Parts: sequence; C-alpha cells; structure tokens
Amino acid sequence: MSFVRAFALFVCSLVLSTQEIMALDSPMGMIGVWKTEGATTTKVRLPEFQGGVLRNEAVSIVNIPTEFTPDESGCFCFPTQDDRMAWVHTYYYATAQVRHYNSILKGLGQPELRGVVIHLAKGDSQGEPGGGTMSSAEVALSFAQPALDPTIIAHEIGHALHLHLLKKSVSELIEYPPKDWRKLAGQSGVLEGTANLLAALYLGEPLIGKYDWFDASIDVNRYVNLVEDAPTLRYQFERKVKSSIYSKHYPATVALLQGWLANPLMPEAMELPDPYLASAAVNQPLWGSAVSLGFGLVEMVYLKAIAGLPEFSGYSDLASEVLRQASLVSTAWCKDLSVQFRARGVEVAADLCDGAA
Repeated sequence: MSFVRAFALFVCSLVLSTQEIMALDSPMGMIGVWKTEGATTTKVRLPEFQGGVLRNEAVSIVNIPTEFTPDESGCFCFPTQDDRMAWVHTYYYATAQVRHYNSILKGLGQPELRGVVIHLAKGDSQGEPGGGTMSSAEVALSFAQPALDPTIIAHEIGHALHLHLLKKSVSELIEYPPKDWRKLAGQSGVLEGTANLLAALYLGEPLIGKYDWFDASIDVNRYVNLVEDAPTLRYQFERKVKSSIYSKHYPATVALLQGWLANPLMPEAMELPDPYLASAAVNQPLWGSAVSLGFGLVEMVYLKAIAGLPEFSGYSDLASEVLRQASLVSTAWCKDLSVQFRARGVEVAADLCDGAA
C-alpha cells in the first residue's frame, strides 16, 4: 500500500464508517480453500461492497460480528480459526456462484437472482453444519469451522436459484404435515436433488458435504434404483450413527438421530426414500452427461427444465421435463438419458424424445 493510500485511509477513518471506507476500492480478504488434507487459507480480492460491508447486488451477508473491521492494509484477513473468517469466506463463494447463475439466466431470458440474504451463524460445536433455504431471498447457513465447506454453500445457493425460477417458497410447494408421505418424499427429493446437482455442476465435484460431512457426504454420481434399492431415511440416519468419524465430530447430531430412529411414531417416515440419496437416480445420468458433453451444457438444460416445471410430485415429473429440454439439443442424448432414467426406476414416457433436433 502506498503512503498516500495509507494516509487517506487514516484520515477517512476519523470521519467515515467502515462501509464508506471500503467503498473506496475493492477490499481484500482471507478465505478457506479446501484440499484433501484439509483447509488452507489464501488472500483474495473480494467482490466490491455495495451498500455496506459484505453486500452487493447478488448477496447480502447479515448478522455480522460486532468487531468486524479490516486490518491496517484494508484487508479482512482473519486467522484460520477466527469465526469472523466465515463471513468473508461465505461472501466470496456465494457471490461468485450467484453471479455465475445470473450470466446463464440472462442468456435464457430469465430474471436474475438478486439480493439473496444469507444468515450465517456459528452452529453447535457438536452438531452437523448445514443450512436451510425456504425461499429465493433467504438462506441460512451454520458452520462448525470458519472455512465452511464450499459444497454446502453451493447446495443452499442451488436451493435459492431453484425457488427463484419457480417463483415460490418451500411452503407453497410442499404440504406439511403431509396427507401423502410418499408424495412428500418425491417432492423433497426433487428439491434436495436439484440443490445437489446444481452444486455439483457448478463446482465440478460430485460429493456434497465432502469436507464437513466426512464419510456421510452425498454422492450425485451414485447408482440408485428407486424400485429395487432406494436408500431410505433409516439407512441414511444409521449410516451417520454408525460412522465413527462422523460420530466423533458431531455427537449432538448423532444423539438426535438415535432418538428419531428409536421413536415408535416414526416407522412410516423412516422407510421413505431419503431425498438426498435417492435423487441420484436422476442426478447420476446427468452427471455422466456433464462429464462427457460439458458441464455448461447440462447446467443450461437443467435450468431450463426446472424453470419449466412449476409444479411437481416427484422424480418422474423432473426427469420428463429434463428429457423434453434435452430433446431440443440432441435426439441421441435424450434417448440415452431416457434409457438410464428407466433403468433406475424413474418412470418416463417412451416418446418424449420423438421429433427432436
């Protein structure tokens, strides 16, 4: 930093807020970068702040810690184990993803996703980190460590994009308590599966929760047959409970799952397909297509499909709309996807690829 710049920041700091100081130029910040052996940190230029710290046209990170100011060089460079790094880290990753989607939406003639409010909080130190997205405008994320798993951030932004395209909230899509538990499982599978696939396509990484969920991560590239061997909620819960690695990190979550498994009122729900795992029946063929045909193509086709499906009851509705959109690209691709979907127990009509280009 030049002397002139340093002096200007000093003078401004006497009369301006942090938000106004940061408006002088794009700030620097420290984020976490995940590798196989764990998270490391790197300094990056953050997306320019607009209207306040950690805010821009795409996202707004709220409930920022009280003591949240840059260092003397103007960098939001917090140590690896300092919880404040989570806010910088999430802002960087979420902004990049939303702007990526907006570049695609513009080409599709769809309105852009703007003003996503992200509520970030330190979770129970013994509980699984994760999120909850009920509408395109509100995303909640909890973290166990400041370098929150980017695949989890991407999953929740995927939810926000899906709901944005549907122009609905989760409560408008799903009836709860449900009259039909199996329909709920199918609808939940479309929602969770879409968030998983969008995250995977964006990151080029098939494992969701790869870094923070350990051996309980979700693989979009997993073979699932909905008729013969669909993984159930019971299977998913028992998988986490029996994992020594997962149990060591998140004993509070394991205790909660053990209670659900032992609840005599839960047996019907426990035998339903798990929405995170069972959705691979649709996702795996699309992941394979992305690897062979290109991630950008599959991402575009899938966004067109979910935008054209404002109402859905399960995987068959989603797969059918995907085939309609794929048929506009390639008859051969459409027919290959159709075969793969049906081989996994996803019911689709045989003539959806007829008349394709």
